Amino acid sequence: MLKKHRKTIFFVSDRIPSDFVNLVKYFFPAAKSIEEFWRMSKVAAYRNNYEKDTDLLLSLSLDSFKQLVRKLKSKVEVKNPIAYFTGILNKKFQERYFEELKDMGSVC
Repeated sequence: MLKKHRKTIFFVSDRIPSDFVNLVKYFFPAAKSIEEFWRMSKVAAYRNNYEKDTDLLLSLSLDSFKQLVRKLKSKVEVKNPIAYFTGILNKKFQERYFEELKDMGSVC
């Protein structure tokens, strides 16, 4: 069983940042799950016009996943972890957007 677990992680796409893979693999070891979490990160970034800011994408994705893990460890049941993760990430992108608007307003 352990060998199968190790193999699945090695087959994760090299397009996914290693920091993200290293965090997600402890909770969702299947390569398909890791890739789906990252795909939804890219979708959320695109929908919020942050797809070119890769550092921000990685940072918010890691923070959102950590928040998901905290929720999974609580007593509250999460029916669809990927959807919950995407919701957290969208919220973080929106917060970032409004912070930028606020900063632009104070500059002008």
